[in-house]
Amino acid sequence: GDLLLAAHASGLSLVRLRGETMALEWSIDTHRPAELVRLRGKRMVVCSKEYTIFYDFSNPRKPVEIAEISNRDPYFYSHNAAVHLRDDAVYVAATEGGLYAYDWKDLRSPRPLLQFTYWGNENRITTERKLKYAEAMGLTGTPEEIARFVPAAENIHAPAVGLALEGSRAYL
Repeated sequence: GDLLLAAHASGLSLVRLRGETMALEWSIDTHRPAELVRLRGKRMVVCSKEYTIFYDFSNPRKPVEIAEISNRDPYFYSHNAAVHLRDDAVYVAATEGGLYAYDWKDLRSPRPLLQFTYWGNENRITTERKLKYAEAMGLTGTPEEIARFVPAAENIHAPAVGLALEGSRAYL
């Protein structure tokens, strides 16, 4: 309607738009700079650089923080760059951290579904995984022909700066 949620350095603000003017309805301190905010029904997600925070937005005049998850990884410098919400899951793209997905059906206890990273854990994107992905995307040919489309470096530096969802696929 005429309400705007704004993420900013000290938290969140709800602003009412009235013609060519704006009026501040409320502002809350999220204890860290808010960088991204998304709303789905009566649930809201706020991302700072390294945290995903879940709110009950049933009362737009008084959102209630319910839970938070850190996606801070000590092995690389990473920050949240994009967030998308679905009814059953929250997807967060985190520069070098890759893709995080959280089940948020129970807002009080969101749980990690996956972390698919570029770097050094068991979920890193290996050359073999890249080839399987290319095959799943419908690229046909011999393994050598398909390999032309796949960088040989396992931990290529390719930070995510955005995120798109299409059906069951996520694109970083």
